[in-house]
Amino acid sequence: MNKKILLAVLVVVVLGASAFFIWQGKLHQNEAANTSEQVIDSSQNKEMNTAVDAKQLQKIIPSDGKTYTNTKLGFSFQYPSTWLMDGSEVEAVNLKGSVTSVEVNFSDTVSPTTLLVTCHLTKGAELYQYAVSQFKAKQGWYVKDAKEIEIAGTVAVEANMISTMDGKGNQLNTPIRLIVVDLLNKKRGSEIQLQFKTPVVTEEKVGVEFNRLLAGFKFIE
Repeated sequence: MNKKILLAVLVVVVLGASAFFIWQGKLHQNEAANTSEQVIDSSQNKEMNTAVDAKQLQKIIPSDGKTYTNTKLGFSFQYPSTWLMDGSEVEAVNLKGSVTSVEVNFSDTVSPTTLLVTCHLTKGAELYQYAVSQFKAKQGWYVKDAKEIEIAGTVAVEANMISTMDGKGNQLNTPIRLIVVDLLNKKRGSEIQLQFKTPVVTEEKVGVEFNRLLAGFKFIE
């Protein structure tokens, strides 16, 4: 009789232990499922936040601006609405009375930023090849931080430097960032050079505007 009671007690203990472990296993499965759902939700929220940030960034960096177009020179580009064209184009003429180059100056009304665009109508290919040779040899303006970029479907060379002196050799209170870009209009054989100058304290903001100008540069016929 005692053996039967002892056996019954053992059976009850085994069944109880089995039920406990089964319950614990389901509990861990539920916790894992909940954790997985939280990770997925967190990932989805991150994607949504990234999309919002991209929309906000588009609002912070406006795309409005003015357009400079010169059919005689064969190119156009957009520039910020705060920039003003200084007077009219300046032409350089040789002894025969032929126009050899044209200069266009722009200045920013909110910062001491300037842009000089020079179009060399004669010997343009030679001038461009000289700039390329200087770039490859890492000489002149192209000693440091120079690179090749693509503008309007053509390869251009860009020089990037900081100037601490003015043209007379005087120390500047604020260093100037100078970016010089040379490209070739293959159809016309003219070389175009853009000289962009801005104080280093404003180069991050204004540099975005200059890069947008380069991205929108077009050759026209």
